[in-house]
Amino acid sequence: MLAGVASFEQLTAKSLVTMKYSLLIVSMTLLVSCGRTNSPAEDLPQALQDAGAVEQKVDGMLGSFPRSGYGKDLVDGLFADVLEKDTALAGLLERIEEQHVHHRSAMEEYDRFMERNASYYTAALAHAGAIGDTTMRAALIAAVGSSRDRFTARMAGARASAAAYAASVARMNDLITRIKVERTMALMEAYQGDYDSA
Repeated sequence: MLAGVASFEQLTAKSLVTMKYSLLIVSMTLLVSCGRTNSPAEDLPQALQDAGAVEQKVDGMLGSFPRSGYGKDLVDGLFADVLEKDTALAGLLERIEEQHVHHRSAMEEYDRFMERNASYYTAALAHAGAIGDTTMRAALIAAVGSSRDRFTARMAGARASAAAYAASVARMNDLITRIKVERTMALMEAYQGDYDSA
């Protein structure tokens, strides 16, 4: 059992390094892409041409990246246009999603492990509490509580790693949302400029 805990902590440490690397890539992409705008000569994004195009385009391009909170609004439709034209950004988001899938499975394994232990200690305390002999009951409850406390102490590092991973995922999703809004704002401003000049 301890080997499983050690390997999870090693896996979590590797996951954090990978997430930090991915965060760096997204940050660099954000810096490079924030100033990029489309020229008026480029085609009008499909999302601005047809109201039904938003739902169709979002379904087709963004369905595999649920962590970013994609919906079916104009921002999402415009972002689908951005991803269609900016293959580097689309590739980056795809790689990030692949990492999320890998890390989610590790976190699900960790969650199952923690749930099994919590379930065990809850049941063990219930069984110990059912003992009629008060001295034996008190001794067994104390032994179960002591075992639970040792387990909790051993898992402190893994809990800290899980919390750091969750914070990293939240930060990554915030950066992706920022990229999405800033890149689509450039499209909308170009669209507004075209309308003003007409």
